[in-house]
Amino acid sequence: MHDWLFYLSVKDGHVSTSAELAKVTDWMQRVLAAGSTSPAVLALLAESGSTRKTRNTAKDRTGSRELRMQ
Repeated sequence: MHDWLFYLSVKDGHVSTSAELAKVTDWMQRVLAAGSTSPAVLALLAESGSTRKTRNTAKDRTGSRELRMQ
């Protein structure tokens, strides 16, 4: 339940802190890294994601053309 509330808050524009990010599961971090269009959220995940896969996904998406055009 906590993960989905966190997801909805991020979707509504809340930029979380690394402490808040640490409280959600690895799975939710991967969901956010793969689907978020917020450069701030992706930067936080790229720096503070709990797994290498999450950090790399966020880093790759931070530099993607798709995000820069939105």
